Amino acid sequence: MKTIVNTLVAFFSVSALLLMFTGCDTESADENNVTISPQNVTLAEGESMSFTAAGGFDYEWALEDNDWGTLSTLKGPTTVYTSLKNSTSNSAATVKTLIVSSVIYGSGSDSNSTDASYAETHSAEAYISHIAEPTSELHITPSSASVSANDIVTFRASGGSGTYTWTLASTTNGNISSASGDKTVYIANGNSVAAQTVLTLTSGTQNEVAIITHNP
Repeated sequence: MKTIVNTLVAFFSVSALLLMFTGCDTESADENNVTISPQNVTLAEGESMSFTAAGGFDYEWALEDNDWGTLSTLKGPTTVYTSLKNSTSNSAATVKTLIVSSVIYGSGSDSNSTDASYAETHSAEAYISHIAEPTSELHITPSSASVSANDIVTFRASGGSGTYTWTLASTTNGNISSASGDKTVYIANGNSVAAQTVLTLTSGTQNEVAIITHNP
Protein backbone atom coordinates (compact mmCIF):
# COMPACT_ATOMS: atom_id res chain seq x y z
CA MET A 1 0.00 0.00 0.00
CA LYS A 2 2.82 2.41 0.85
CA THR A 3 4.35 1.82 -2.58
CA ILE A 4 1.04 2.67 -4.33
CA VAL A 5 0.65 5.89 -2.31
CA ASN A 6 4.18 7.02 -3.09
CA THR A 7 3.61 6.29 -6.78
CA LEU A 8 0.41 8.41 -6.83
CA VAL A 9 2.11 11.30 -5.03
CA ALA A 10 4.97 11.25 -7.53
CA PHE A 11 2.48 11.15 -10.44
CA PHE A 12 0.47 14.16 -9.26
CA SER A 13 3.64 16.12 -8.42
CA VAL A 14 4.99 15.65 -11.93
CA SER A 15 1.59 16.51 -13.44
CA ALA A 16 1.37 19.72 -11.42
CA LEU A 17 4.88 20.69 -12.44
CA LEU A 18 4.13 20.13 -16.12
CA LEU A 19 0.90 22.13 -15.82
CA MET A 20 2.76 25.01 -14.17
CA PHE A 21 5.32 25.21 -16.98
CA THR A 22 2.62 24.89 -19.63
CA GLY A 23 0.62 27.74 -18.05
CA CYS A 24 3.68 30.00 -17.96
CA ASP A 25 4.46 29.51 -21.64
CA THR A 26 4.57 32.87 -23.47
CA GLU A 27 4.38 33.85 -27.11
CA SER A 28 7.39 35.15 -28.97
CA ALA A 29 7.57 38.70 -30.30
CA ASP A 30 6.80 37.39 -33.79
CA GLU A 31 3.55 35.84 -32.51
CA ASN A 32 2.38 39.15 -30.98
CA ASN A 33 1.12 41.79 -33.37
CA VAL A 34 -1.04 44.53 -31.87
CA THR A 35 -3.54 45.94 -34.37
CA ILE A 36 -6.34 48.53 -34.49
CA SER A 37 -9.52 48.11 -36.50
CA PRO A 38 -10.46 50.12 -38.48
CA GLN A 39 -7.11 51.66 -39.45
CA ASN A 40 -8.42 54.58 -41.55
CA VAL A 41 -11.63 56.57 -41.05
CA THR A 42 -13.07 59.88 -42.22
CA LEU A 43 -15.19 61.89 -39.79
CA ALA A 44 -16.95 65.24 -39.75
CA GLU A 45 -17.41 67.27 -36.58
CA GLY A 46 -19.64 65.47 -34.08
CA GLU A 47 -19.35 62.07 -35.77
CA SER A 48 -18.03 59.05 -33.84
CA MET A 49 -16.25 55.78 -34.61
CA SER A 50 -15.57 52.71 -32.45
CA PHE A 51 -12.02 51.30 -32.56
CA THR A 52 -11.02 47.81 -31.43
CA ALA A 53 -7.54 46.56 -30.50
CA ALA A 54 -6.31 42.98 -30.90
CA GLY A 55 -3.11 40.98 -30.55
CA GLY A 56 -2.20 42.12 -27.03
CA PHE A 57 -3.53 41.94 -23.48
CA ASP A 58 -4.07 45.16 -21.51
CA TYR A 59 -4.56 48.10 -23.88
CA GLU A 60 -3.99 51.83 -23.40
CA TRP A 61 -5.26 54.44 -25.89
CA ALA A 62 -3.81 57.87 -26.67
CA LEU A 63 -4.39 60.68 -29.19
CA GLU A 64 -1.81 62.66 -31.09
CA ASP A 65 -3.88 65.80 -30.45
CA ASN A 66 -6.48 65.90 -27.67
CA ASP A 67 -7.98 69.15 -29.00
CA TRP A 68 -9.31 67.44 -32.14
CA GLY A 69 -11.40 64.74 -30.49
CA THR A 70 -12.26 62.74 -27.40
CA LEU A 71 -12.02 59.06 -26.42
CA SER A 72 -14.73 57.30 -24.44
CA THR A 73 -12.08 55.37 -22.47
CA LEU A 74 -8.27 55.22 -22.29
CA LYS A 75 -8.10 51.55 -21.26
CA GLY A 76 -9.58 48.34 -22.61
CA PRO A 77 -9.90 46.61 -25.99
CA THR A 78 -12.44 49.11 -27.40
CA THR A 79 -12.77 52.88 -27.38
CA VAL A 80 -15.03 55.36 -29.20
CA TYR A 81 -13.52 58.46 -30.82
CA THR A 82 -15.72 61.55 -31.30
CA SER A 83 -14.48 64.29 -33.61
CA LEU A 84 -14.41 67.89 -32.36
CA LYS A 85 -12.65 69.18 -35.48
CA ASN A 86 -14.39 70.89 -38.41
CA SER A 87 -11.88 71.15 -41.24
CA THR A 88 -12.20 74.18 -43.49
CA SER A 89 -12.21 72.11 -46.69
CA ASN A 90 -13.17 68.58 -47.67
CA SER A 91 -10.38 68.62 -50.27
CA ALA A 92 -7.75 69.26 -47.59
CA ALA A 93 -8.73 66.82 -44.88
CA THR A 94 -6.51 66.98 -41.83
CA VAL A 95 -5.25 63.69 -40.37
CA LYS A 96 -4.45 62.88 -36.75
CA THR A 97 -3.27 59.63 -35.19
CA LEU A 98 -4.90 57.31 -32.65
CA ILE A 99 -2.41 55.08 -30.81
CA VAL A 100 -2.97 51.90 -28.82
CA SER A 101 -0.25 50.26 -26.72
CA SER A 102 0.01 46.90 -24.97
CA VAL A 103 2.78 45.59 -22.71
CA ILE A 104 3.35 41.95 -23.69
CA TYR A 105 5.35 39.74 -21.36
CA GLY A 106 7.91 37.41 -22.86
CA SER A 107 8.07 39.39 -26.09
CA GLY A 108 11.31 41.28 -25.42
CA SER A 109 14.72 40.59 -26.98
CA ASP A 110 17.21 41.86 -24.37
CA SER A 111 20.52 40.04 -24.94
CA ASN A 112 21.41 40.53 -21.26
CA SER A 113 18.17 39.00 -20.00
CA THR A 114 17.35 35.33 -19.63
CA ASP A 115 14.02 36.05 -17.92
CA ALA A 116 11.18 34.45 -19.90
CA SER A 117 8.78 37.10 -18.65
CA TYR A 118 10.81 40.00 -20.06
CA ALA A 119 8.24 42.54 -21.28
CA GLU A 120 8.12 44.85 -24.28
CA THR A 121 5.57 47.47 -25.31
CA HIS A 122 3.86 46.86 -28.64
CA SER A 123 1.74 49.54 -30.33
CA ALA A 124 -0.38 50.24 -33.38
CA GLU A 125 -1.79 53.36 -35.03
CA ALA A 126 -5.02 54.34 -36.74
CA TYR A 127 -5.45 57.46 -38.86
CA ILE A 128 -8.46 59.76 -38.59
CA SER A 129 -9.19 62.22 -41.40
CA HIS A 130 -11.21 65.24 -40.25
CA ILE A 131 -13.39 66.85 -42.92
CA ALA A 132 -15.78 69.78 -43.09
CA GLU A 133 -19.41 69.13 -42.24
CA PRO A 134 -21.02 67.64 -45.36
CA THR A 135 -23.41 70.04 -47.12
CA SER A 136 -26.62 68.86 -48.72
CA GLU A 137 -27.80 70.77 -51.79
CA LEU A 138 -31.30 72.19 -51.69
CA HIS A 139 -33.80 71.01 -54.33
CA ILE A 140 -37.40 71.69 -55.37
CA THR A 141 -39.37 69.00 -57.19
CA PRO A 142 -40.64 69.79 -59.75
CA SER A 143 -38.34 72.68 -60.74
CA SER A 144 -40.99 74.06 -63.13
CA ALA A 145 -44.70 73.60 -63.80
CA SER A 146 -47.29 74.68 -66.36
CA VAL A 147 -50.80 75.38 -65.07
CA SER A 148 -54.16 76.53 -66.29
CA ALA A 149 -57.01 78.16 -64.37
CA ASN A 150 -57.85 76.29 -61.11
CA ASP A 151 -55.00 73.77 -61.48
CA ILE A 152 -53.03 72.62 -58.45
CA VAL A 153 -49.37 71.47 -58.27
CA THR A 154 -47.55 69.98 -55.29
CA PHE A 155 -43.93 71.09 -54.76
CA ARG A 156 -41.59 69.12 -52.49
CA ALA A 157 -38.34 70.15 -50.78
CA SER A 158 -35.23 68.04 -50.17
CA GLY A 159 -31.69 68.64 -48.93
CA GLY A 160 -30.70 71.81 -47.15
CA SER A 161 -30.80 71.97 -43.38
CA GLY A 162 -34.21 70.32 -43.09
CA THR A 163 -36.01 73.59 -42.20
CA TYR A 164 -37.91 74.98 -45.19
CA THR A 165 -39.64 78.28 -46.00
CA TRP A 166 -41.73 78.84 -49.16
CA THR A 167 -42.26 82.29 -50.72
CA LEU A 168 -44.36 83.17 -53.75
CA ALA A 169 -43.24 86.19 -55.78
CA SER A 170 -46.80 87.12 -56.81
CA THR A 171 -50.24 86.06 -55.60
CA THR A 172 -52.09 87.68 -58.50
CA ASN A 173 -52.85 84.39 -60.26
CA GLY A 174 -52.53 81.86 -57.43
CA ASN A 175 -51.37 81.10 -53.92
CA ILE A 176 -49.61 78.40 -51.88
CA SER A 177 -51.15 76.18 -49.22
CA SER A 178 -48.26 76.50 -46.73
CA ALA A 179 -45.25 78.78 -46.16
CA SER A 180 -43.27 76.11 -44.26
CA GLY A 181 -42.69 72.36 -44.24
CA ASP A 182 -41.21 69.93 -46.74
CA LYS A 183 -44.02 70.46 -49.25
CA THR A 184 -46.50 73.11 -50.41
CA VAL A 185 -49.31 73.16 -52.95
CA TYR A 186 -49.67 75.91 -55.56
CA ILE A 187 -53.34 76.64 -56.29
CA ALA A 188 -54.04 78.59 -59.46
CA ASN A 189 -57.07 80.87 -59.36
CA GLY A 190 -59.71 81.17 -62.08
CA ASN A 191 -57.80 83.69 -64.19
CA SER A 192 -57.11 82.58 -67.75
CA VAL A 193 -53.86 84.44 -68.43
CA ALA A 194 -50.39 84.02 -69.90
CA ALA A 195 -48.04 84.77 -67.01
CA GLN A 196 -45.19 83.48 -64.86
CA THR A 197 -44.43 83.57 -61.17
CA VAL A 198 -41.51 82.34 -59.06
CA LEU A 199 -41.75 80.02 -56.07
CA THR A 200 -38.70 80.33 -53.78
CA LEU A 201 -37.59 77.69 -51.29
CA THR A 202 -35.21 78.76 -48.48
CA SER A 203 -33.29 76.51 -46.11
CA GLY A 204 -30.56 78.01 -43.95
CA THR A 205 -28.37 80.06 -46.30
CA GLN A 206 -29.51 78.22 -49.43
CA ASN A 207 -32.23 79.26 -51.88
CA GLU A 208 -33.81 77.37 -54.76
CA VAL A 209 -36.56 78.47 -57.18
CA ALA A 210 -39.27 76.87 -59.28
CA ILE A 211 -40.90 78.62 -62.26
CA ILE A 212 -44.69 78.41 -62.55
CA THR A 213 -46.06 79.22 -66.01
CA HIS A 214 -49.76 80.08 -66.46
CA ASN A 215 -51.34 79.16 -69.80
CA PRO A 216 -54.52 80.97 -70.98
